[in-house]
Amino acid sequence: MLTEAEKAATLWIQTGFTDRTVIQAAVAEPLLAGQSVVGVAPTGSGKTLAYGIPALSRLVPGAGLQLVIIVPAQELAIQIRDVLTPLAKTLGLGFQGLIGSANRERQVKKLREKPEAVVATLGRFVDLLEERKVVLEEVKTLIVDEFDSFEPDALRDILSFRRGGLPKQANLGLFSATDNPTIVSEFQAAWPDLQVINETSTDNSRGVVHHLLLDRQQAGKIQVLENLAREKHQRVFVFFNHKHVLQKVASELRFKHVPASMLVTDGRQVQRAEALQDFRSGRVPLLLTTDVAARGLDVADVTAVVNFELPDTLTTYIHRTGRTGRQGANGTVYNLGDDHDLRDLRKLVGDRVALETEPGEKKAYRKSAAHSAGADETRGVERQTGAGHRPGKRLTSAEEEAASAKKRKKKKQRWRNKKNVGKHW
Repeated sequence: MLTEAEKAATLWIQTGFTDRTVIQAAVAEPLLAGQSVVGVAPTGSGKTLAYGIPALSRLVPGAGLQLVIIVPAQELAIQIRDVLTPLAKTLGLGFQGLIGSANRERQVKKLREKPEAVVATLGRFVDLLEERKVVLEEVKTLIVDEFDSFEPDALRDILSFRRGGLPKQANLGLFSATDNPTIVSEFQAAWPDLQVINETSTDNSRGVVHHLLLDRQQAGKIQVLENLAREKHQRVFVFFNHKHVLQKVASELRFKHVPASMLVTDGRQVQRAEALQDFRSGRVPLLLTTDVAARGLDVADVTAVVNFELPDTLTTYIHRTGRTGRQGANGTVYNLGDDHDLRDLRKLVGDRVALETEPGEKKAYRKSAAHSAGADETRGVERQTGAGHRPGKRLTSAEEEAASAKKRKKKKQRWRNKKNVGKHW
């Protein structure tokens, strides 16, 4: 009979990864030993396998529900289910997804097969727990993925598991791309041995990511998306704060025959799945989404992130922009807004992120020759990294941009054929 460590080694071989990431190596031993950990590492650093493999390795076939993974979004639950189910089967374990939009009766029927592990959205899991369709008495490990995205009421529901039948010896795993000491302290009251493992500064899996500031009004923002979509081999997350703005932009892109998909929380499950599949496969270069809908999603080879509406917290900015520049690849972040918006973003990120001023733009916050020299350097870097800029004349004000957009529409010419538009954006 294999030991837990031997089981974990077998699963790592099955994944095909020869080297573990920093976070995977750091949390493996504590989780295998049944310790409680907070695992913080950049988006795309392999946190699902970091907790999934050691947690699965501790389970005993036929001993009831022993692993519960709680996540904030349905797509994230599906993603985790698809990643961990083959590994669970290797160990003779059942693994089930419990999400709110799926057929409840089919989920209850499958629960009768007594899976050893589940991944669930919180609302559906709490409903099933209250009706005793799932029980916590045999649970060995509770994982909360993207823990810092849950609302206070939701966190209280998760903490209530401790009083609702979760064994005292069950260990806890909190995982995310950003730390939240306030949330961690609340869980430490219930799990005093909770150990924080933050590998944000030591993780070296990230490539070079350029964070650009682009002064744009609405028409100019649409033009940025159109230009990106016309470039070859683009896979771009486009983030919004408000669903009505997202839907309006999607409509404008359809009018311009720009291929784009929408991922929103209240869409039908089939539609969301199709949108995500079209994006992952490369059939559609743009995925328009909100933070809640896209939280924790792992999509390979994301070339760029566009903040169509700028985030209002540093945590949100980090989660959004972490989707590009994964596994050593380079990436670009386009921050769109007016001068006031971009100033606020500079204050928001502080020294945490190196924001680059758009080449050719004369901004009030560029006050020295050193800034001008930096713009020349940035221009050269962008050409080297394929950010989509080409030599030529560029727009320098919202008025000129609006006039150019009107002219393009009137003449019904594609943006690549314009003399003064589309070569820089």
